[in-house]
Parts: sequence; structure tokens; C-alpha cells
Amino acid sequence: MVTTLRATATENSTYIVSVSFTNEDGNAVTPASAVNWRLLDSVGNQVSSGQETAAATVEIVLTGANLVINSTRRGTTFLTLVVNTTYDSAAGNGLTLVDTARFQVVNVLDVPP
Repeated sequence: MVTTLRATATENSTYIVSVSFTNEDGNAVTPASAVNWRLLDSVGNQVSSGQETAAATVEIVLTGANLVINSTRRGTTFLTLVVNTTYDSAAGNGLTLVDTARFQVVNVLDVPP
């Protein structure tokens, strides 16, 4: 299921996504492995990627370099953040956890890179 984030990012700016993890019962869990992420454009091309240290909540800091929109029209576009890691629970160890978050980016043509 894709989560749509309410906050709008601005092209060439900084945007911080806070990610918390839950197990199959909805209980908070700390990942058993590093948290990998990919940022995809509106057609699925990878814009950037990264890895965060496993923690109950991680802050993924997207910089202006991540939020460059290659378009000549004003307006907005959507980017999708895909996060994946593994966790341990009563159901087993090394269980895969993948989720996505979609957010809007305002295309500001006059902001220098």
C-alpha cells in the first residue's frame, strides 16, 4: 500500500521523511538490518538511493540534489520513496518489510540548482 505524505516538498530544497516500523501485529519494531531506500520519479526511474542505520525510527534526508525536477513546466510532480529492510518477530527472523510513500514536489523553475 502506498502512503501519500501530506507535506509538499520544494524542488532543490531539503525534505525529511521520518519512517517508523511495525510488525505484522502493528507493534513497533526495530529493523534487524540496515534500512535501504530508493527515490523514484513519476514513471519509475530511480532518482537516488541510500541506506540508513537500523533504528525504530529513521530520518531519511532528501537534499536539493535528490529533489531536482527535469521539466520545463511550472506546477508539481510526484516522487515515490521505497523503503525496505528486514525484521524479526514471533513469525520468524529476517522477514522482509517493504513500503512506499508518495509525495508532491513543487517545480520551481527559477530556483538555481
